[in-house]
Amino acid sequence: MEFTEKIKNDWIAGMESGEYKKIDNGDLYRNDCFCALGVLFMTSGIVKKGDEYSCFIQGLNGFKPYKHLEDLLTRGITREVYRANDNNKGDNFAAAIKLVKGLETVKN
Repeated sequence: MEFTEKIKNDWIAGMESGEYKKIDNGDLYRNDCFCALGVLFMTSGIVKKGDEYSCFIQGLNGFKPYKHLEDLLTRGITREVYRANDNNKGDNFAAAIKLVKGLETVKN
C-alpha cells in the first residue's frame, strides 16, 4: 500500500470528523480512543471497523502495526506524527492534522 492523496485526505477527514476520540498516552488504540496513527489504520482500511480491539491490543492474524506504517510512511514521519498527537493535549488532533496536511503523497 502506498501513501496516496486519497489515503491522506481520508486520514485528515477521519481526524477532523469527531468520530475518533484522541488518546494522549502513546497507544494506537485503547478504550475507544485513538492515536492519529490509529486513525490512519482505520481510515485506510488496514484495520476494519469492529476489529480495533483485536488488532491493536491483541494482534489479529499476525497484524504488525509498525510494519504497515513503514509501508506508508518513513520512520521519521511516523515519529513526528505520534509526537504531534501526544504533545497536543485535549480532545482534538489539531497538531497531527497540520503535520499530515504537509506530507507528500505518491503520484497516482
